[in-house]
Amino acid sequence: MRQPAAKCGWPGCHAPARVEVLVRVPGEPPGLALRVGGYCVGHAVIVGVQAQARVGGALWYAPLSNRVDGGSPGWS
Repeated sequence: MRQPAAKCGWPGCHAPARVEVLVRVPGEPPGLALRVGGYCVGHAVIVGVQAQARVGGALWYAPLSNRVDGGSPGWS
C-alpha cells in the first residue's frame, strides 16, 4: 500500500516533496553529503542555490519516493 507523499519543506507550500536536496561539504568525501531536505521542484532549486552559496560544495538533486510517516526518505 502506498503511503501519502511527504509535503514540501518550504514554509506554507503544501505541494508534494518530489526532490531531495543534498550538498557536499568541501574537503569531505562525497558520501558525507548533507541532506538539506525534501521539496517540490521549484522550491528545491531555490533551496539548493542557497545551500550551495552557504556551504560552497557540490549540489545534488535526487528523486524522492513516498515516505512512511516519520520514516527516512526512500530513493527511487
